[in-house]
Amino acid sequence: MNPQSLTVAFIAPVMILVLLVGIYLSNVHPGYLDYYLKEDYYLEWWSFLTLASTSLMTMIVGHQRRIKYNEPFWSVATAGTLLVALVFFFGAGEEVSWLQRILGVESGELFRAHNKQAETNLHNMVINGVSINKLVFGKILTLAIVIHNIVLPIMALKNKKWQNLVERFGLFLPSPKLVAIYLIVVIGVSLRLVEHERFREIMELGGALHYSAAIFMAYVLGVFNSKPLVTDRHGQTTAVYLFIGMTLFNAFIALVLAGFKHNLAV
Repeated sequence: MNPQSLTVAFIAPVMILVLLVGIYLSNVHPGYLDYYLKEDYYLEWWSFLTLASTSLMTMIVGHQRRIKYNEPFWSVATAGTLLVALVFFFGAGEEVSWLQRILGVESGELFRAHNKQAETNLHNMVINGVSINKLVFGKILTLAIVIHNIVLPIMALKNKKWQNLVERFGLFLPSPKLVAIYLIVVIGVSLRLVEHERFREIMELGGALHYSAAIFMAYVLGVFNSKPLVTDRHGQTTAVYLFIGMTLFNAFIALVLAGFKHNLAV
């Protein structure tokens, strides 16, 4: 099995399992589903750790690729890769309200007045009656995800100039195989196969895992990218096992943090 297929063969069942566990608990053990989807518990911690580690991975890999291909620090490609890392850093912070609840930090007056949960985050802000979550993190983000996961990859497959354009700006495109798995999770959640008010937590973790694998495959293995960090087969296989280890480590630490939080609540 080649490194790209090995990555998909690992991440696909993980993403599907997250959905299937939610469906099972929804139909058999609804009480346990509350803990599965509860704020500051397992899925949310796993999403946070995945987004944070993806940001760190992007910065490290981007720096190593810049050195390998002798690109100046001020190049457009370097700036684009840094932007990707910052986006995932921002997503990680927003996922747990920048650790405000964990650290017990009081929200400022602006957030108390305009945030639906009176927390220090942007996705729950309401400005002049407009929900930032519905507008930016709903409609606009959904449109961007559709373009990035479906439109651009199709265009890149038909004409390599689109791949070259994306690569020139230091960005990435996801593997079509990854997109197919991600769509299964999105459709499953959208059909409300998991009956719970926080059912979107499954989609958020699925998206975090999807993009973590997509970034790894693009920057490290060279999917839709002519400048991978690792070029030899043996090195790529080793990198895949490191990625698998990172993902499983995040899942384990999330479980530990969820248990720690539960013990504090008790």
